[in-house]
Amino acid sequence: MRKWYWSLGIGSAIMIAIAVFAVGQWGGLVSPERISSAVVRAASLAAGSKVVGQVKPTTDRPYPSATQWSSMFRSSGDYRRLIRAALPSALNGDGRAAWYIAKAVSECALIVKQYRGSEDAEDQLQRELDSMSGAPQWSRDVLAQRTRRCIGLAKGDPFQTLPGRQGGYTSEYWYDQAVTDGEPLALERRAAATLNQILVTRDMPDDQRSAELAVVNSDLRTAVHSGDPDAMYQAGILLADGRLSNSPENGIAIALAACDLGSDCTSDNPEGPLYNCRISGQCTSGIDYPTVIQHDFDPETYARVYSKAQQIEQSVRAGDWDVVMADITLDKLH
Repeated sequence: MRKWYWSLGIGSAIMIAIAVFAVGQWGGLVSPERISSAVVRAASLAAGSKVVGQVKPTTDRPYPSATQWSSMFRSSGDYRRLIRAALPSALNGDGRAAWYIAKAVSECALIVKQYRGSEDAEDQLQRELDSMSGAPQWSRDVLAQRTRRCIGLAKGDPFQTLPGRQGGYTSEYWYDQAVTDGEPLALERRAAATLNQILVTRDMPDDQRSAELAVVNSDLRTAVHSGDPDAMYQAGILLADGRLSNSPENGIAIALAACDLGSDCTSDNPEGPLYNCRISGQCTSGIDYPTVIQHDFDPETYARVYSKAQQIEQSVRAGDWDVVMADITLDKLH
């Protein structure tokens, strides 16, 4: 077995990319804030209203809107229009709608700041692209696409019809709202952000570290137990990081099962960490997580891990969670 998840090889790079991706977007420019595991931050439509309580359970929740919102987000050429379409559902407890609103606001934060008040946004963009003459074409294409998606938010506030609230309706507000609604992708994001803080805070007291890790493991277990393939995929690869877990093969098996259950684990998925690899020319179109795993494992190890992945997949489909939930814990940081 090639233990690439302990090295700085391609496998480890994918895991790190997904951990970062879970906190924000691949290419995001805003560092995540410190997320405390002691409490879930309160979110409200206006001061004094809709105070957040305990996170809703997700185990038996169907996800009829997951594919809908994902498809709309990926194909959108105007995030302001997307937010307006998702807003009624988000306000009615659809955590996936709130998740994509948060992603759109987060991705556009810097662009909105740069283009707010611009008299000719397209001309401003063209001048910025011209100034990047030495940059690779793929990076210019990404900037142009992202800017055009976000320009609408610089021209008008999609939340202007909502009650005023101090601080406005930021991406963190909507991420918190998604957590409150029990959205498993938001729980995985919170777990990854908290892990990031644990890893970079060397002098964290032992009792605080234990408390943080307890919530991280709870969030990851809830994300996996949701049965949502995208949440299982991201949680699985986080659990597969040998820096964090003594049983990384269990996480790999969960991620492989998630791919078979319907998560788009390919480099063609613009929401996934492999997408940057593809558009930069470092990966081919269509390469996926199972292919990377098979390449980096010897045949015997891959057969063992894939067999476990099949068991997990079958158990999820059958609603038998004992196999799925076995050994879901990050136990190296205690």
